[in-house]
Amino acid sequence: MLYDEGIDLKAISEALGHSDIGTTSRIYTHIMDKTHKNAISALSDALRKM
Repeated sequence: MLYDEGIDLKAISEALGHSDIGTTSRIYTHIMDKTHKNAISALSDALRKM
């Protein structure tokens, strides 16, 4: 939820005490699914405009 609200993943990782961003990303990937779908949609839209 923090990431979806615009909080930087690195800041979240540090707050949770993870050793690196990769750990945070792997653990919370399922939570960030909406964000990934939005990014894919935006990339797809940009490629169609090319």
